[in-house]
Amino acid sequence: MKIKRLFLFSLGCVAILFFLLIQWAGIREIAVAFMSINPLYIPLILFLPFAMMFVYTLRWNILLESVGIKTSLRTVLKYAFIGAALNNITPVARFGGEPIKCYMLSEDIGVKKRRALASITMDSFITAISLLVLIYFGAMGLLIFNVLDLFAVVLILSVILLPLLIGSYIFYNKGLLSAFVMKISKMISRLSPGYAKNLPDVVMTFRDNIRTSVKKRNAILNSLLLGLLERGIEVLGLYVIFMSMGINLSFYACAMVLGVGVIFGLIPLLPGGLVVYESSTIIFLGFLGVGPALAASSIMLWRGLTYWMMTGIGLILMWLRGAKLAFEDVKQFAIK
Repeated sequence: MKIKRLFLFSLGCVAILFFLLIQWAGIREIAVAFMSINPLYIPLILFLPFAMMFVYTLRWNILLESVGIKTSLRTVLKYAFIGAALNNITPVARFGGEPIKCYMLSEDIGVKKRRALASITMDSFITAISLLVLIYFGAMGLLIFNVLDLFAVVLILSVILLPLLIGSYIFYNKGLLSAFVMKISKMISRLSPGYAKNLPDVVMTFRDNIRTSVKKRNAILNSLLLGLLERGIEVLGLYVIFMSMGINLSFYACAMVLGVGVIFGLIPLLPGGLVVYESSTIIFLGFLGVGPALAASSIMLWRGLTYWMMTGIGLILMWLRGAKLAFEDVKQFAIK
């Protein structure tokens, strides 16, 4: 009940902030900006978000095969859409879809939970690396326009990068990981004795599955290249939208805009960084000389296609699947 109220409260905040954002940019001006879109670009604008999702599907499928999971590309694409939709509506780090993907792989295909989780973890790791590229461009943009000083930029990059490096080192060092997991088990033993008892075995088996995937260097390299290609298509999508509206910005500038959105979208306020993402990118476009109406309309179109459209498709596919994907079902699945 509390989760439902929190979700409704978040939606209410999104609606109010979104209304204020539109009022600030000017409703009439935004409508005029939308009407200025060159119709010749519309097919490409609509195609690129699906191309990005298809590249992501290929990437995840490679990682699934690296841990011995073979299924149809169509199934992987369906799970990718569902996972993306739930990630989009989850506050903080867009992680809500990962347990669901693991749940579906285990329940629908009969994949062992730890193997499924290994592929999803490697996929999340590669996603984080590819997003670091955009974050770097965003940080450089904030530094160039004196929004942040060098110390703040270094601090942001450190806060994002250091946990990734420390976690990777602990995971790689078997003795250190075992000691770390034992301490965690003792901490949670009073809350859930059964889960605490099984945790060391689960984590070490999961580590072995990850190592099996990592040993297949071609799979990891290909996945990383596809992750970078996915980010490239993402930047290209925004670049094409700008071109269709007569906004003259370089590919590099588009990467900075998206990077700024990613950085501010990580702020744990609303699902998917809603409004925070839009506001930060619109303001940053102002530094690049783009007027409020053009900036707001282009970002709204971009988010409408890459966020709302993908979320809608994923939720429809989840509904058509007809499975019990309630929080309690996944929670019980996770602790077995």
